[in-house]
Amino acid sequence: MNQKLSMQFTSLLYLELLVASLIPAAVILVVAVIGTLQVMRANPLLFVLVCVLCAVITAGCELALLWQMQRALKDQFADIIMVCRHFMAGKKDVRAVVQKDNELATLARTINSLLDTIKQQVSEPVTTQKKEEPQLSSQLQQFLREISPVMDGDLRVKATIFAGDLGIIADVCNYLVEELAQHIKWTRYSSNQVITVTRDLIERSIELAQSSETHMLRIAETTETVEKLVAFIQRLGDILQLSVDLVQGTQSHLQGERGYGENGARGIRIMDSSPHTDRLLDQLDTDTQRQARMLESALNATQEHVTLAESMIEGLYVFAQRIHESSTQVLSTAERVGSLVTLAEQWRSSVASFQLVENGQIGQEGDEFEYTGPTPTSKMKRMELLSRHTGTDRN
Repeated sequence: MNQKLSMQFTSLLYLELLVASLIPAAVILVVAVIGTLQVMRANPLLFVLVCVLCAVITAGCELALLWQMQRALKDQFADIIMVCRHFMAGKKDVRAVVQKDNELATLARTINSLLDTIKQQVSEPVTTQKKEEPQLSSQLQQFLREISPVMDGDLRVKATIFAGDLGIIADVCNYLVEELAQHIKWTRYSSNQVITVTRDLIERSIELAQSSETHMLRIAETTETVEKLVAFIQRLGDILQLSVDLVQGTQSHLQGERGYGENGARGIRIMDSSPHTDRLLDQLDTDTQRQARMLESALNATQEHVTLAESMIEGLYVFAQRIHESSTQVLSTAERVGSLVTLAEQWRSSVASFQLVENGQIGQEGDEFEYTGPTPTSKMKRMELLSRHTGTDRN
């Protein structure tokens, strides 16, 4: 770009030089032509030669003068361009030389003033930064000394808040340490609650398993008793069946005896002997029929009770099996809950070495600790405010 401007400037100077040198020569030539016309009859050749020579000398002098002026302007312009290039390359002390009192000299003085202003504006932050470096270094070392105990578990530290960006960082670190302390409190409280609840669940699970075992033993005893009762009822049913058969045989015998008495001599002798015997036989026959009906009814009831008892035994077996399965599931769940106890103890041991401002060493406190701080799901409004504040300072 600079080379293009320089070439345009040189072309304009050459054109100006050519025009400036041709104007006097043209004037001389015009004068020569007019003079030639006037002195045509004298010696015109000498006059023409003199006019041409004067025009050439005039043009040469004009060219030399304008070339010298062009060279001076070009050198001064090139010096200004070179100063700007050196300044852009990092040489902040170079300045343009003011040679004459012209437009380029004014331009050179203006450029020198601009370069001085730029150098001053650039050097002031560097000087200020060099002055602030020791102070910033000491503040940073103090900040590191104050915040480094956090790595050892001491959350009682509080960093000093300085002015500037380091103060914002220290404020953010203090807030993070406070949030970490609250998180540790919440972790310990949660682990204690988990341990307490899971131990209660395990104890209740064991009690439930023992109660289930006791109920299963009682069900087994009841089932055994019912089986014995069923066996007794079955034997009783067999006895009743024998009794029914016996009563039916007796009734058939009595009916046979009465029929024989009506058709034979022996029956005639009985009938002739006494009417009281007939009444006894009738009463015996009636009682025998009634006894047969009662025995049949008792036998039917016995069979129904046997069927009911067998279904009851089957139901007791199913109920006992379900109790056993429930007890097994309860014990399996208790085993899984026991793993939660181990995990909660690991949580509590992981935060046991941290030290807090209010409670000292966390691992030495009792189980009566009650957490009253915020949960980890609480919103970090202060962090948002600090982020906005940081963005505002940077802008």
